[in-house]
Amino acid sequence: MQDNPHGKAAKRACSFSPEENGSDILTYPCFSGAYDSSSSLRLRANICMHSIKCYGTWKSSESLVKDIPVLSDSKARKKSIIDDTPALFNIEENSSALGSEPLIELEAASQVSKWCGLIQSLAIKHKVDPNLAKAIMYMETTHGWYDKFYPFRKTILPMNVHYQYWRDLGATEENLNCPFNNIEIGVILLARISARIKSPTPRKVATIYNFLGAEKVNKYGARVGRLMKEKPWVKQGCVR
Repeated sequence: MQDNPHGKAAKRACSFSPEENGSDILTYPCFSGAYDSSSSLRLRANICMHSIKCYGTWKSSESLVKDIPVLSDSKARKKSIIDDTPALFNIEENSSALGSEPLIELEAASQVSKWCGLIQSLAIKHKVDPNLAKAIMYMETTHGWYDKFYPFRKTILPMNVHYQYWRDLGATEENLNCPFNNIEIGVILLARISARIKSPTPRKVATIYNFLGAEKVNKYGARVGRLMKEKPWVKQGCVR
């Protein structure tokens, strides 16, 4: 997201789902531009920030969808996320992305069990599937464990948020070293990305979290999708 702001940790907790509908599709009812998974692609009123009234008048769902810009450029997508303006991020499935475990993945480095309760509460607060947030954190901490040896990093675990790239979303180096802030900003990114994908799946959402300009599911997204099914954090004690 720099175009890939997630490179490769936590000190103290301080201050700063969607539900599965019988398929692999996720629904996010709250943020502006949030879509449900029905074939009519209804645009829901945003009761949190903006509402459909931001268009001036209440419109039919078909009319609203026509008004929504389709964005592929990472800069335009970033601006939509920060400003929380309606947009569609098109991304295709990719059958060649299998989600197999890479050699670099170090299970012992996972921080999911450490922050299990915080992930759960913040994911519910922002209408994100807690297991999606857990899978993202698992990916970032088990793949980015070596970051602590790199003194000039600009991304901070456990959600591996790039503090310069997302400064307009409230990210700073100082507040991202607070686990609460770090996890909340990561979860907000997941919520806003999900709200801008037609029929969002964990694979698609995670891919764009990893690379904002992605238009096809990549290995990262595929791995997150598999982790959501395997839930390796359960055996580490995160069973919520």
